[in-house]
Amino acid sequence: MEEKKLGVVMEVSSQAILQKRILGTVFDACLFTNLSPDHIGEGEHRDFEDYAACKHRLFTDFSANTVIYNADDPYALQMISGTTADRTVSCSTESESDYRACALMPLRHGGALGMQFEAMSRSEKADVRLPMIGKCNASNALLALAVAGELFRLPLQKSANLLESARISGRSEVLGLPNGALAVIDYAHNGVSLRQLLSNLWELSPKRLITLFGSVGERTQLRRMELGTVAAELSSLCILTSDNPGKEDPSAIISDIEKAFVGTDTPYVAIPDRREAILYALQEARSGDILVLAGKGHEQYQLVGTEKLPFSEREIIESAIYASK
Repeated sequence: MEEKKLGVVMEVSSQAILQKRILGTVFDACLFTNLSPDHIGEGEHRDFEDYAACKHRLFTDFSANTVIYNADDPYALQMISGTTADRTVSCSTESESDYRACALMPLRHGGALGMQFEAMSRSEKADVRLPMIGKCNASNALLALAVAGELFRLPLQKSANLLESARISGRSEVLGLPNGALAVIDYAHNGVSLRQLLSNLWELSPKRLITLFGSVGERTQLRRMELGTVAAELSSLCILTSDNPGKEDPSAIISDIEKAFVGTDTPYVAIPDRREAILYALQEARSGDILVLAGKGHEQYQLVGTEKLPFSEREIIESAIYASK
């Protein structure tokens, strides 16, 4: 009888390492995707160096046998330095590596958005059609192909075929609107991820890119300015609203974001209630537009005050579509 292998995959945050949530865990493999400033501020990391050092511990302190990494990231070699892994496996969309993605192209078919590319390992080639947008998702998909090949010995094309049906809730999640516009729900919640998302969407030539977003309460205020700066630069229209405000006044958070729009020509409206903001955005979107709902992604709740309230952006959109019929 053929032996079946089961795998558990988890995303390990810097906070999980810092707070010893994974203490005692032994990983067969650890993956490095990318590193950029995040989770820096009161109650989190004191600076970027502290954040990076904490991330680095994943590759040195948890006895991984295999380290698979995105060689395109400028911090890659720093992050995997000192690893005790028996082998390291490189992945790249730009240069020679153990796993390589070539001929990347945006893919749009009706209401479906994605990427297509050719994947190559040391001995195989495969055509990949990924239902997620952007070079960053192609890079992550390449890492997944490397895991399947190195840990489970799956043929490259078989793994590539499985990626065609990959869907991640709240990550470039596309919903077609009755008037021909598209809504994209994504977890992008900092300047780097929002820039990637909006830049990738512009490659699909929308008539307008409408961005709805806020920022979390009781966290770093630096993130608010960077989100506003990116959105003002890359959006046709912005709708400023709440994310998870917690105990902080949503209007105060929006005021911090608004500072990034000073001196720009980008139009924006402020609607603190996120449900109302989404309904406004759906009315505003026209055929050929792409409406981006950024920041909450897969979350099925909203933190308001001390309450954790049910909140699903997909359900709000679907209910609005049903009501309009």
